[in-house]
Amino acid sequence: MKEKDMFAHVTPEVWVKNEKDLLKNVESLWNMVPLVNISDINSLSDQRLVKFRGMVQDTLNVEYYLDQYEVYDKVTNETKTKTTKFMDEIVYDVQCEVFSLINPDHVYALRHVYVGIAIPGFNAWGRNIERNLGLAIGPSPTAKRSIDHVEMSMDEASSTSGSKKQCMSQAPTDQKTFPYPVPAEDPNLEKKCFLILYENTNALKVTDLVEVVGFVSRTEGPIVRIHCVTFKKLDHCNLTTCYTPLVQNQYPSYKNDLHFVLTQLMLGDELAAEYLIYHLISRIYTRNDVFPIGKFCLNISQVPPSILNGFGKGVNDFIELIVPASKYVPMTIENLNTLSFCTNKDYETDTLKTGILQVARNTHIVLDETKLEAGQLNESGIKAINALSNAIVLQSIAYDCLNYSVNMDCDIPFLTISEGKSLLPSDHRVCLQPDQTCLSVYPDSQEAAKRILQNFVYDLRLYLTQARHQELQFSDDIMEVIQNDFVRLRQTRSFVADDLHRLLVLSRLIAISDGKSTLDVDSWRKACKLDKERASRIESV
Repeated sequence: MKEKDMFAHVTPEVWVKNEKDLLKNVESLWNMVPLVNISDINSLSDQRLVKFRGMVQDTLNVEYYLDQYEVYDKVTNETKTKTTKFMDEIVYDVQCEVFSLINPDHVYALRHVYVGIAIPGFNAWGRNIERNLGLAIGPSPTAKRSIDHVEMSMDEASSTSGSKKQCMSQAPTDQKTFPYPVPAEDPNLEKKCFLILYENTNALKVTDLVEVVGFVSRTEGPIVRIHCVTFKKLDHCNLTTCYTPLVQNQYPSYKNDLHFVLTQLMLGDELAAEYLIYHLISRIYTRNDVFPIGKFCLNISQVPPSILNGFGKGVNDFIELIVPASKYVPMTIENLNTLSFCTNKDYETDTLKTGILQVARNTHIVLDETKLEAGQLNESGIKAINALSNAIVLQSIAYDCLNYSVNMDCDIPFLTISEGKSLLPSDHRVCLQPDQTCLSVYPDSQEAAKRILQNFVYDLRLYLTQARHQELQFSDDIMEVIQNDFVRLRQTRSFVADDLHRLLVLSRLIAISDGKSTLDVDSWRKACKLDKERASRIESV
């Protein structure tokens, strides 16, 4: 059998016996395992080895399963040891085998159940690459077991002839329905499944990106179960990184291309374009107690009244073309009053109901305040504003569990578009100063930005992801310069520790965007210059 055909025929029983060797093959042939995300859910055959890529949406209760159980063979008078690992049924042949659930020699073990969903906000170009890279699930393999199995409940098991499969699933998880966080324009966006973990069960948490390989178990419910044999936690969902990476010393060239096209998007405003670059490559790289370090939430304000109708949506449509996952939220009174921004616990179904803010890290959210009109916020609307404010400032989201709440860390770059100063907080506010020529031809200027982007969109997608995850060192020399400047700035104007932190994050992003591995004086000086220009615009408003 060819290596690439191995995973089409391997069974849970074979896997348990040869797990160590098979895991080595999974690592080398990872991309040859068929991908659930791009396949018809009805084409999944039971106990087929598949792959799923998505986000952990919820954690459910643990399940007990029979790690070892015995059946007695009446023909050979032998006792056989079997397992339900990677399965949901106890399988034995009632014609010649005897099984008793009550047996002191049975060994029970625990497995953990997670809910996996398709990546929220996963943009169309990412799904296209996923389809091109992934192996869809085709017809079921022709190899069949020697005994035809009949599925039944444990209560019915004693009264039938032939081979038996007794269901061992402990929780009625397959009967639950789960709300999906984004509109399902594509049927594949609705893909969700239960992920059953046996090893490293505490390694996953809610909103983690994960790629799992495991055996499909088809139950009577609408959601399939995948018994994981191995999994990978993902830092991001940009699949262009599967190809040749960019060379770091070429970053300045990619940055110049990106700055040029973003300047067109920002109607000729080079400062707004530069700040947007740093916003797009930002991430939280550490936390000081509860305070996130590295976030770069941006407010583009003073959008001219003549273009309020479509500017925010146009910016969002452009961002969708260069980041793998994003969401657009028109900040209308109706949306604030009716949409669920925070995730809450539904105790009737014992599930989490997903809110808008339950997304994987580095999912960009565009908040369009240009859509805000006069009106009254109800209690839900006030909660929505508070939830957004906490997410922006603390990068934390409260999960509502009825009588109490649980704060979950997040890493969401928020971009707020507003006519005046945003009603939400931000790390950096840039007052837009459009070029009159670009403004006069709007929205053609934004469409021109999209056309120009086509020339180097692949490289820019890769550049943004690589830069976001690049590490940067701080030398002793630069720290001395920063300390001296901090003393000077405190003497000349109102300059506090928060301002210093903001400049440090900005200078870090400047250095990274230029392909540097160590923060240097030039990057620090440029950060001070940009911040001064940004502040002067606010003062002149």
